[in-house]
Amino acid sequence: MTPSAQITIERTNTSLNGYLAAVAGVALIALPVISFVLVPSLANAVWTILVRVLFIMSGVFCLVGLYMLQPRQAAIFTLFGKYAGTDRSEGLRWANPLYMKRKISLRARNLNAPTMKVNDKRGNPIDISAVIVWGDVPLAVEL
Repeated sequence: MTPSAQITIERTNTSLNGYLAAVAGVALIALPVISFVLVPSLANAVWTILVRVLFIMSGVFCLVGLYMLQPRQAAIFTLFGKYAGTDRSEGLRWANPLYMKRKISLRARNLNAPTMKVNDKRGNPIDISAVIVWGDVPLAVEL
């Protein structure tokens, strides 16, 4: 381990349902567009333009925070370079768009060695084989 590296204990970070955030984001973007078409008399008022821009920016903010996790995957969140937590929930999720989300694999991997015939000290034949299982499940995250 290098002197500049530090070990951080894993913290779970809760994320929200991504489907709800996706619907909210699309609705926040579609609402000003629909109001522009349905109520053209308010199209030139400055306050309505500001409100519509605010709604569209809020919708984009909701959509930027979406990410997808497959089974046996996790996301590591960092906020401005500092570890913020880990999310292991699978499916479409939503977290703060300011978080950098890096996906990592949590699956176990196998290596099956072929069977070999060897002789013991007395010359008796023995069949040996090995199954090696390793995984990427982090107990601690090194940043």
